Amino acid sequence: MKGIENFVSHIGSELEIWLRYREKELPKVSVFGGAVKCEASPDMCEGVTEPRQSVVESVGILREMLRQIGKTNVILTSRRPAYLVNDSEDYWSNAERYNQLREKLAEEAVPSFAHLIDAMVHNCSFQLSMSGFFDPRVAGVFLINIFNNMFPYFAQVIHREVGQGYGHLAVWQKFAGAGRLPDPNRWPADFDAMAEFISRIPRILSADGGVVPAGQMMSVDCPLDLSTLWWHVRFKISPAGVPYIEFRGMPSMSLEHCQKFGQMLVDAVNVLLTWFYGANKGRPVSTLREARPAFEFLADCFRGTAYQGYFPDRPQTEEEWRGSILK
Repeated sequence: MKGIENFVSHIGSELEIWLRYREKELPKVSVFGGAVKCEASPDMCEGVTEPRQSVVESVGILREMLRQIGKTNVILTSRRPAYLVNDSEDYWSNAERYNQLREKLAEEAVPSFAHLIDAMVHNCSFQLSMSGFFDPRVAGVFLINIFNNMFPYFAQVIHREVGQGYGHLAVWQKFAGAGRLPDPNRWPADFDAMAEFISRIPRILSADGGVVPAGQMMSVDCPLDLSTLWWHVRFKISPAGVPYIEFRGMPSMSLEHCQKFGQMLVDAVNVLLTWFYGANKGRPVSTLREARPAFEFLADCFRGTAYQGYFPDRPQTEEEWRGSILK
């Protein structure tokens, strides 16, 4: 697109996968640039790629992972297939980390929504991580604000096109303290404001697996703490200490759809960062009113292209946002 700069230079992906034959041992998967992890649930695994320079390259690594796992053992859908559901079964891994996580979340949950703690492992997603020629601590907060508002809209358009995944974002509500979950009214002004907000959320996991002392709070500098925020878009830190932005709002789907919508998301980020550093001059965007020109700029850039209609042309109201997560 003319006049749009390429800010995103490194892209990582994570695809959550259902295993059709969970009683069989997963074959050893050896792929340069990625790894397969089976942690949260016995019949779910995650294909994770290291940062690459394009969505095509990242999805190519996922494709090789699936080939090695075995196409007949792979199901790419956002919801747990019906024949993998057994009401008498505990779907969580019995690892100490997940036992501790569930216990702490149960203490925070709105009682009538506590069942969603277990529903977390009935959902699979496709996630992209991005870094590049932008500061995740400045422009990253802008992206977190914008995409936490627009992701339910984007996701419902994906659901309609793909034909599955409807309401896959609905699980991310009220199963934990409100600060851990997406909120259409959360617009931190800058990184310091976001860091201060996170510092008021209780820590629920410790790096050594031990019990977290009462009153200990989270830190934006702790990668483990950041993993217990379930925002649609969140700030993360790699094992090497590199900050990046993680986009979590897409459902698990075919690799062809992962590549299409992943590229669309990268292009949208580049458009929005062009506006942020250009017309907006890098200023904080922390209200719906301040955000509106960014939405309009994105819509104008995509008008008349194959991307038209995939993103909203204005910030979503709370009513629209909450309606979209059910579709």
